[in-house]
Amino acid sequence: METAIIDYGMGNLLSVQRAFEKCGSDAIIIDNPLKLRETEHIVLPGVGAFPDAMENLNKNGWIEELNHAVRKKEIPLLGICLGMQLLAEKGYEVRECNGLGYIEGEIVRFIPSEMKERIPHVGWNNIEKI
Repeated sequence: METAIIDYGMGNLLSVQRAFEKCGSDAIIIDNPLKLRETEHIVLPGVGAFPDAMENLNKNGWIEELNHAVRKKEIPLLGICLGMQLLAEKGYEVRECNGLGYIEGEIVRFIPSEMKERIPHVGWNNIEKI
């Protein structure tokens, strides 16, 4: 099963690739949008700000190929961290910005309910495989 990890200049690519390989996937990092035509699964990682990520996707030709792969060919797409946020219709980090629109909704800032509440949550959590 081949998984394409998109390199659009905003992700922790090698960590994502190693994680997928550990799970048994043949994960490759791609920097050419046309390679999306040859894959079975797509991963959109991301670290950084919503508008910068959308600008990088747009200027490097990813959006048209992503739309074809996801909407026409129905290739499964997983967004990780910022990559997941980009799947929404719109984000408000830094400024209002359109997202990819694959998921209905908007990405908005959490407002803490108490002063001692830390946002964003930073750190590690335990997970349990079931």
